[in-house]
Amino acid sequence: MPNTQSQIFRVVNLEQGTQEWLDWRHSGIGASDASTVMGDNRFKSASELMYQKRNRINTPPNEAMRLGTSLEPDARALYIEKTGMLVKPQCLQLKKYPWMIASMDGITDDYGHIVEIKCGQSAYRQAERGIVPSYYYGQLQHQLMITGLDSVDYWCYWPRRKGLLQKVTRDDPYIERMLRAEKDFIEELTGECAEPRPMTIRIGANQASRGVGIKLRTSRGVLVYLKIPENTEDQTKFMIPNQGVGGEDEIVVVRVNDRAR
Repeated sequence: MPNTQSQIFRVVNLEQGTQEWLDWRHSGIGASDASTVMGDNRFKSASELMYQKRNRINTPPNEAMRLGTSLEPDARALYIEKTGMLVKPQCLQLKKYPWMIASMDGITDDYGHIVEIKCGQSAYRQAERGIVPSYYYGQLQHQLMITGLDSVDYWCYWPRRKGLLQKVTRDDPYIERMLRAEKDFIEELTGECAEPRPMTIRIGANQASRGVGIKLRTSRGVLVYLKIPENTEDQTKFMIPNQGVGGEDEIVVVRVNDRAR
């Protein structure tokens, strides 16, 4: 049975590395984009990322990137052997903000555990000193923002060397700043508001007069019961708490008309 994490996001059935996957990455902000949006990526600026997304330009992989991709299955297998956590790669999309996406290197079937895998020499050397590079920090926090989890395993691998494991915990103040930055970025990219539109429900005038209870499903997929009191007026707004599954409270607008039942 899905846990509360799976109520926050949906799984997107794409094979990482395919053209379809590359196109999907241009549709939103992925975990690997997060540090760039935050200005923490010394290899790429936010304006360069904006240009690439607007023009759907895919950066050709260099030798180090191709090597890392080829080593990832071995790295994942070693991680599973060391931790006992059976993880697999999956693509995720936040339900509240569909533009917020992530290609996970590893996530368990119950969505309760995630791992980010790095197979480069530089990342491995820094991991030996207990360092997670700042240009990866946003990527890890973006993954935690989407999954709602408290920590992510950072796993560094290099052939014929032992795997190095570090646990990175959730940083809520950073995530709050990142969410604001990502909203600004996506609004500039698309020209549309990053916030989802309020949910609208319609009731009849008699229901508005006497009050009514309505079951509805939020954008995070949570079934809730909304009690509409007597003498509710048209376009009255109600707040639905986040139900403890992450994200923000949601607004429901009640429209009153005689045709609704």
